[in-house]
Amino acid sequence: MAEIDPATGKEIVTQPAPLAPPSLLASSSGGLAPDVKLGVRQAVGAEMEGFKPLEGDIVSTTPLSSKVEPSSRLRELAGPASFGYVGQNLIDERGVIVRGQYDASKEAYSELARLSTNDRIGLQKEFAARGLYPKNFRPTGLFESADITAMESFLRFANFAGVTTKVARPLFLSEYKATGGLGRSVRPDAKQDLDSAVDSVFRQFLARDATSEEKAAFRQMAFKQKSTQAYGGAAAPNIGVAAEAYASQQFGPEAQATSAASLFDILDKKVKGLA
Repeated sequence: MAEIDPATGKEIVTQPAPLAPPSLLASSSGGLAPDVKLGVRQAVGAEMEGFKPLEGDIVSTTPLSSKVEPSSRLRELAGPASFGYVGQNLIDERGVIVRGQYDASKEAYSELARLSTNDRIGLQKEFAARGLYPKNFRPTGLFESADITAMESFLRFANFAGVTTKVARPLFLSEYKATGGLGRSVRPDAKQDLDSAVDSVFRQFLARDATSEEKAAFRQMAFKQKSTQAYGGAAAPNIGVAAEAYASQQFGPEAQATSAASLFDILDKKVKGLA
């Protein structure tokens, strides 16, 4: 039954209590239970309004280095010491606690949109080389569903590392090595063509065919060069130039731009003890 104000005779409308804002330290968006602690990160302060570490979030304190010059606001929050932090909030490149966990499903698009097209393509290629894209999919810097899914995975990695995406990127690249997948395969040159090219160079400069081990090493080098080009690196040389470079690396200055006749002369002098 509705309550009537005796003074006015009108019905009193009861306003529902406002919902409490989610805790800045809660991890519901990141998927971690509140009691989960992350790895130790060194922090010098916080720029999160209302930041209060939970019990067990601070594991050590260290005198603030004289090289660190935080703002007065950071100095106020951090005091005279930095501290080891294992809570779920994220730390940026300055060592400052700046935000809660990423909501991967809601923020992936925004985090991609913050980047320029070139930077976005570069990041997506790094993702693809580490298996975050479906096979035969090549990222183009757009916002396809595969791009969003890959970014969601990266944001979850950043959450677990306890750092912002800028800090997480080099950590991700060092922890997960490229496997060669950029949505397309790199086709090696024909084995017979590679073996023929390296044999030709060896005969010219060293008066012999390459050994089976040398041929295998050259094929591996040539494939690595093609892979580097496919992933946006330096252009791979043609097979002949690559074979000459390989012989030069294997046998030093004597094999560089040396005719067979002059090399024979060098070898003859060595046999006679003159070189």
